[in-house]
Amino acid sequence: MDPVFGVGLKRFLFENDGLGLHDSIASAIKKQTNIYLSYIDIENIAITSADGDPYMDQNFLDIRIEYRIVPLAMSDTLEITTTIN
Repeated sequence: MDPVFGVGLKRFLFENDGLGLHDSIASAIKKQTNIYLSYIDIENIAITSADGDPYMDQNFLDIRIEYRIVPLAMSDTLEITTTIN
């Protein structure tokens, strides 16, 4: 029941798309990971949206997080893709 648990992607919903937004989202992910999942090392965060591709759906957002679970020496990838209509 921690009210600040999570990244809070909803607060970015009406922000202008672009590199600044992508940096803010990545920063929030890293900050929350350091607080709640200190045993995870984030190796890369890639955010894809329509900002760089005029042919892509304007409501598309893809977040790809490559991470390593330090105590287990295992790596994995989490990918979240959404289209908001």
